[in-house]
Amino acid sequence: MDPGQKADLASVREDVVRTLRVFYENWANVTRPLLALANFNLVGSPAEPETLLTSADWCGPWAGDFKELGRIDVPLFGAWNIEAASAGEYEVRLYLFPPAADTPLNRALRNVPARPVAAARLLLDDKAHLAQAAADASYVRFTLALKQGERRRIEGQFLDVAGKPLSGAFFVRVNRIHE
Repeated sequence: MDPGQKADLASVREDVVRTLRVFYENWANVTRPLLALANFNLVGSPAEPETLLTSADWCGPWAGDFKELGRIDVPLFGAWNIEAASAGEYEVRLYLFPPAADTPLNRALRNVPARPVAAARLLLDDKAHLAQAAADASYVRFTLALKQGERRRIEGQFLDVAGKPLSGAFFVRVNRIHE
């Protein structure tokens, strides 16, 4: 037995390696085209009135986690694809930190240094909406109207006083607030 898999058996069991390689290539050929399909997060469902999106849900080649927030030398940005389950007005709250932390946008949290957040930009299919960050606010709020079944791409960015992007929104809460 070799529970730690320390012995390389590839040269001894070339037949097994060939079988596994063929299986893997067939699987990859079938699934590779699926990687190009957009994945949409459903928002505004009566079964889930609030949707929390995190950087782990960002579309594209990179998805981040909270540890990445500590890197202020390289700002990280990402977007989400959303689909409206119901028509109505939606509230979109952009957070830098986990909402439960209730930490102001311009403060430090654990090993994450403070950033001079003055405003936020919500990109809705690349159309920019701007809002100022209130002093000591833990999020910046936007509203938008969506039709049932409408698919949009959203991205949140935090900006300094000069409008320079500091970081993407790592957390977003989306709620349908009116029909």
